[in-house]
Amino acid sequence: MNNYKSLLVIILSSPIFLMSGVFNFLRTQTDNALNDRITQIAWSFDGTLLASGEFDGYVRVIRQDTQETVFESTDSKQPIYSIAWQPDTHLLAVANYDGDIYVWNIADGKLLHQFSSRQGGSGLIWSMDGKKLIAGALEVKTLWVWDFQSGKLIYEKGVGSVGQMTWSPDGTQLAIANPVGIVTLLNSDTFEISRKFKVLEKGGQGGDVYSVAWHPNGQLLASGSLNGAVRIWDVNTGKLLQSLKGNEYPQLSFFKTTVHSLRFSPDGNYLTSISANGILRTWDTSTWQIVSDVDLQSDVSSAAWSQWGGQLAYAPYSASLQNKSNDLNIITSYFTVNNLKTLIDQCIVTSSTQQKLATVLEADQLGEFIRTLENLPETEIKSGCRSDLKAIANSLLK
Repeated sequence: MNNYKSLLVIILSSPIFLMSGVFNFLRTQTDNALNDRITQIAWSFDGTLLASGEFDGYVRVIRQDTQETVFESTDSKQPIYSIAWQPDTHLLAVANYDGDIYVWNIADGKLLHQFSSRQGGSGLIWSMDGKKLIAGALEVKTLWVWDFQSGKLIYEKGVGSVGQMTWSPDGTQLAIANPVGIVTLLNSDTFEISRKFKVLEKGGQGGDVYSVAWHPNGQLLASGSLNGAVRIWDVNTGKLLQSLKGNEYPQLSFFKTTVHSLRFSPDGNYLTSISANGILRTWDTSTWQIVSDVDLQSDVSSAAWSQWGGQLAYAPYSASLQNKSNDLNIITSYFTVNNLKTLIDQCIVTSSTQQKLATVLEADQLGEFIRTLENLPETEIKSGCRSDLKAIANSLLK
């Protein structure tokens, strides 16, 4: 077993570790601790549900407030590579390392569609209107786009290796994290490559890119790498503006140094990263100085922010929802009162309600703020925002 673990460290320091053939080898040669690992987490857009997938193919959906299981599946026999909720619905798309893609209606548990990228693990994202499902493969460096209603494949083209994907705030560009050390931007209409950002190190030498995040103004893009590097790019010029460190772990290791996820605050004043060694770090984007550094006291296998960025769900490497050895952890991102005011402007529908909540905040009456939120009708607040605002206010209250 020690020989196998030594080999595991070597393999997981290279972008090839994501390929399904390597994972099949690991499944037969490593212990159950790895097979039970949670590989992916995703929030529903309304913030009420959390989906997770595991290395052994198990998929589970729980209620955010009660932790009650509302859906589970063992249909996939391969590790879960990506999970994506259709915008503003409870339709869940899940992709595994064989390229099998399942879409379930979580409300009734029915399997609605099954697609296949045929060529290894696929990253997943929906179009912003929810009409298209987009998948990209690592090994064959291909992107597929399906019309969801008909199930028809409408686009297939080589764009490079595809990992995590995220839309620009205006929906015109799709950013792709490429494990060989590149961030790729695609035009949302044509899916043609509009720009590439190349990190300083090559994939396999620590430059493997695993996470990307857009600044709210759409002019800046952050990328996170295997070696813990967090880089800030000018989207229009492709210029590297800042190089930061998400953690200071001394040796290159997928299980320690990888930056799993990045998120800008709603006003763009802060950027937060979460690394595999459990370091949650926040920078002030005006100075790029660290303003918050939290050690979660656990290595992290996967992490995901809620739609509005107020809550972060993460899974320790020991966590397994199937075996219930440890539940997902949910914490609040770094926020100030000014961040909260910005979020109010973004997700409260009417200006009168925005003003009412802002007045309560200015009076430093966070308890009253939470009570007001709880009593707002659904027509006054955008989907998923209520739980984020409450979580942030509660954290400030403490």
